[in-house]
Amino acid sequence: MKIKTLSWRESGLRVIKMKFDVLGMGLVAVDHIFLKTITPDHKTSPKYLGSTGGGSVGNTLSFLGALGFKTDIIGAIGNDIQSEIVKQDFKNFGVDTRWLIQRGGAGQFRRSRQYFHVISESNHSHKFLHDCPACKAPISRSVVLNKRDVTKEMLEAVRKCQIVHIDRANDSSLMLARTASKANKFVSFDFSFDSFESSRSKAQELISIATIVKVNSRIFKNFLKQNKLESLDTFSQRFERIKLLIVTDSEQGVYGFIRGPRLEFQKFKYPAIKCLRLCDTAGAGDILIGAILAQILKKSIRLEIGFEEQMLSVAQGLASLSCSFYGARSYSRILAANKVSAAEALVLGAEVAHNGQAFSSLPPSSGIPEPFKFPFRFRAYDVCQICGEPRATGTKRNKSLMAEKSARKNGFGAELAQALNPMLNPIMETYSQVQFQLVNSKKKAEIESMIKSMPLLFVGSGGSLSAAVFGEQVVFSLRGNPAMAIPPYELESIRTPLNNILPVLISYRGSNPDILYSFDKLRALKVTNGLVFTSDPDSELTRRAGDSGWQVFIVSRHRQGFVATLGYLATLGSLLAIFAPDNLKEDLHRLFDYKALSGIFKAADFQARGLCEGLSRLPSNYHFIALGSGWARPALVDLESKFVEGGIATIECSELKNFTHGRYISAYRHSKNRIAVILRCPPYNDLADMINKKLKKQMKVFELSTDRHSVLGAIDLVIQALYLTHHLGLREGVDISKPKYPKEARGMYSWTPKEPINRELD
Repeated sequence: MKIKTLSWRESGLRVIKMKFDVLGMGLVAVDHIFLKTITPDHKTSPKYLGSTGGGSVGNTLSFLGALGFKTDIIGAIGNDIQSEIVKQDFKNFGVDTRWLIQRGGAGQFRRSRQYFHVISESNHSHKFLHDCPACKAPISRSVVLNKRDVTKEMLEAVRKCQIVHIDRANDSSLMLARTASKANKFVSFDFSFDSFESSRSKAQELISIATIVKVNSRIFKNFLKQNKLESLDTFSQRFERIKLLIVTDSEQGVYGFIRGPRLEFQKFKYPAIKCLRLCDTAGAGDILIGAILAQILKKSIRLEIGFEEQMLSVAQGLASLSCSFYGARSYSRILAANKVSAAEALVLGAEVAHNGQAFSSLPPSSGIPEPFKFPFRFRAYDVCQICGEPRATGTKRNKSLMAEKSARKNGFGAELAQALNPMLNPIMETYSQVQFQLVNSKKKAEIESMIKSMPLLFVGSGGSLSAAVFGEQVVFSLRGNPAMAIPPYELESIRTPLNNILPVLISYRGSNPDILYSFDKLRALKVTNGLVFTSDPDSELTRRAGDSGWQVFIVSRHRQGFVATLGYLATLGSLLAIFAPDNLKEDLHRLFDYKALSGIFKAADFQARGLCEGLSRLPSNYHFIALGSGWARPALVDLESKFVEGGIATIECSELKNFTHGRYISAYRHSKNRIAVILRCPPYNDLADMINKKLKKQMKVFELSTDRHSVLGAIDLVIQALYLTHHLGLREGVDISKPKYPKEARGMYSWTPKEPINRELD
């Protein structure tokens, strides 16, 4: 059955009235398929086979669309050529695409999500890479769906569809799931992505709403461990709304439970159905859940105890058949080309299950579209004909040097790239400098144990205090450990031993008298272990810490001082290298490389220029109000530091919600000379919107915003804040990296107490 796909111009009221069988939301991407073969000289060489749409939810919807069901996708794409691959592939399967949110506009280029699906011909394993095998260019994670993209029409479609299928747990998918739950609709959750803590709480809520949950065994075991659930039984008791849990366990098959009307549940475990010509297992799980949803829609089974064996055997049969072909959507494309109906496909799955094995005589590459060709060329550069990244022609050039040369054109941004790239690239294969120091430290095990078990006290002054706040946020929010950031002289009033904490001293040059004081004070407070981050291996702080058995991490030098921005950003990278959980390494690797950073820098630079456009020299009585919450706090603290130490203007800072407790009164009374700077990050978008709407009626409002979550959003906002202070500084005739110190203030920085540190403890 072929579904008529409406064009964008036709997708008005006619489509809104349309009732869908399945409405999906989640990852929308392009899969570039490669086959890694072994050449006669025993070298592996990946061969490009073709490009298709990708993403778990999209694969399942495409399978259902191929069988004639009415499906719709909600997701985000860029405005690049790959977005056309995504849309056309969905339309070929009859999946409605009117709710694909397209990012970017005139003069703003946004990348669609891309993955490089590399299949090993020798052992039939596969992996999804973020670097193009053809040109070696890394592809950044450019577009994501956020809560603000969800419209009333989408929520109305949820009420009219039969099943909502989701593959990511975030604010937007939770909105759909809650709406579906209230409307008594089936909610299917393909729990295929386990990220850092900020999304795990959302995954828990989505699981508590879902009717059907499909998850692989690795993620499921991690979930049980993180939530202190001992077994399938305790999981079932905790999430009583789930009617069907399917845990896929590769060649071991599937296991899980099905629930009855009185909350009783029946556990099951079925072996895998062997695929006689195993080529690629990618997408098998998407076919599996698709086949289960198809049986529910066709009413060939009921979601009750007693139907689980029939339901899963059919689904496993079709999933096993799909493994006979390269690519996650290839089998669905074969079904669509042969106009196989849903009833016929389910019979086929039952026959495979009955035979106990799957086999297809069609070539393994059947179902992969012809390789895509780009319809244009650049004058100076050709583009990679797979991922679309520009590359040099006529001569062999080092890719990293090309990226660095391109970044230098941005001036300020190039220096930031040079600072961040070596420090914020904590991928397992290529440890950053600080990670390497930890790995080779004799105290590695002891340090890791202390970080996991002890409260951390971050100490820094000036710009180093901004880095200390960042460290506090990382440890407290991502590890759940108690952590606190203070300036050095906060220690002066303490008179009790602090032998149960782990101090972290941050000083770029290591000669700051305040930080040297804090070290001596901590030693007097019976602290025997600590960590030091500094750039000078010969500094006084390094010497004292080394003599006392503390671990010193040397940060790469750029310019002297944190106000120079490079030392600050490099220190953030070193803190992440030590304190960020392991599950963040892949995300950080994708974000912090020349290609990804170049886009962040250009966007931040463009935004800052736009915000400052039209501003002449600021009147002396202008006052800034900076507001932010959660992961915006490190950028908020650093913004205040740069404003004050750079001599740009006076500024006050407040947490977003605390600002609503009367802290706006002065702002409204003196609104003519106030400029508000709102730092927006998830999950505070609604609060930021409310405050923005209120304030912009009375004063000028600047907004720095990120869609990235957790520490990635914090870094994004830090870079945006740096560019804003940089451009505001230019209008004031000051360089924030070279502050001018008034003669009248001499002696303030170097002041130290006349009395020696009190070594007598209470």
